[in-house]
Amino acid sequence: MIELNEEIIASSIVLVGIDPGRENTGYARYFIHADTFEIQAIDARTITIKDLCISKRDVLRYGETQASMLAHQDNFTQLFGLDTPAGVLCESPFFNAGTPSAFKSLTTLIANICTALERAASRGKIEYVDPPTVKKCVGVKGTGKQEVKNAVARLNEISEKLAVPIDELSEHAIDAIAVGYYGYLKHFQQEHPFWQTVKKRQR
Repeated sequence: MIELNEEIIASSIVLVGIDPGRENTGYARYFIHADTFEIQAIDARTITIKDLCISKRDVLRYGETQASMLAHQDNFTQLFGLDTPAGVLCESPFFNAGTPSAFKSLTTLIANICTALERAASRGKIEYVDPPTVKKCVGVKGTGKQEVKNAVARLNEISEKLAVPIDELSEHAIDAIAVGYYGYLKHFQQEHPFWQTVKKRQR
């Protein structure tokens, strides 16, 4: 486990991974050394809807769902302003015919995350990655949450750099770590075997 200190923060580029969800959102920060591009520390957490400051005025004006989205936007604006990420990786929503409202909720949340990035005047751009690609990135063959946790735990460059033990993290925080790892390989480790495979498919 790594202690996240001022020296690490000052010498790092920050990359953010997000696993979006209206009720529970995973938020992971990768602190990447500005010269060596090695991961120095990874901090992850779960943002729950209970953590948000939802305006009663917004609830009366727009309804509870839209008010919670605006609260998410305010929260992300604050986070992006503090973290000043060089990039933001967000897991893209997937459509399930059985739960169309969940897809709508996720797309609305992601739109508010994009607005928050603009409001924070961050130079970082937001990119999207689909869930199957995220799983392949960390070496998961199955679909279960436990498989993702086990795969992340096996990756030493992640597990040894966590600021919080993996057993203390929620599935949402762990998913955000996996999403961020995809971005790390894409932008800082182009010679990694996974990314070499991706480039071959793109040819």
